[in-house]
Amino acid sequence: MHTAATASESGFDLIIKRNCSISPQDLLGVLALAMCVSFGIACTFAWFGAWPVLPFAGIEMLALAAAFYVNGRRAGDYERISFAEGGLLVEACDAGRIARHELDPRRTRLHERRL
Repeated sequence: MHTAATASESGFDLIIKRNCSISPQDLLGVLALAMCVSFGIACTFAWFGAWPVLPFAGIEMLALAAAFYVNGRRAGDYERISFAEGGLLVEACDAGRIARHELDPRRTRLHERRL
C-alpha cells in the first residue's frame, strides 16, 4: 500500500492506494512471453506424440490471463480522506465504483485504534 498525506489550502488530505510496480503494457508483455513459452513447450510435446498437453496449456494460459485481468481491475483502487472547513470527505474507489461520504465535522468523531 502507498500512503500520501498532504496539507493543502483546504485542510488535510490522505490518499491510500496500491503500489503498482509494473505498467499495464509491461504486464501484457509478460503475459505474451509466458504464453509463447508455454505454447512452445506444449507444441514440442505434441510433436513427440503427447498431444493432450496442448489443451492443458490453453487452459493454463486462460487462467493466467484471467488472473492478470482481475489484478488489473483492482490496480486503481484507493481510499481518500479529506478534511476541510466544509466537512470531512471519505471516498473509496473499489474496482471502478466510487463511494463518497461527506460528514459534518461537528458531529463526527475519530477514534484512534491501535493494533
